[in-house]
Amino acid sequence: MHIASYLFAALLIPAPATAPAHLCTQYRTIYMVPCDDTKKHCSAGNDTLAANYDKAFQENKATFEQWATWFGTGGVCGGVCTVVYKSSRPEYTGLTYAMNCFVARLRRKVTEPWPNMTGGIERASEDRQCNVYCDTVRKGQSCNFVYGHC
Repeated sequence: MHIASYLFAALLIPAPATAPAHLCTQYRTIYMVPCDDTKKHCSAGNDTLAANYDKAFQENKATFEQWATWFGTGGVCGGVCTVVYKSSRPEYTGLTYAMNCFVARLRRKVTEPWPNMTGGIERASEDRQCNVYCDTVRKGQSCNFVYGHC
């Protein structure tokens, strides 16, 4: 009877290792130069990117990519932001500038504070796709991904 209780305890030990399955998702947010919400018009994209906004995009990119490496965020794969590009917004006229930022494995319950936007840049949207493991030790898992391809 004592042997059986030791075996039962040994069977319970691996259970926590399987618990973190699919506690992460792919994540995307879009940083943007603000548009005029009352007129539903964007005008920043009519000109070349102003130096102050270019600097703000680079600062926000660095902050986001650093934040994405922290364990309470996702940590394993980190994050990446694209180059700044001209973009339109649904239901708005005109163009603005935007930058997409991604995390391959973002925890469903992020314990790190979300990064603040700086330099007048706003977070225009964010969404999550795919249920993924938070680590890459599973067969066929890596940090490489195409957003939305599960």
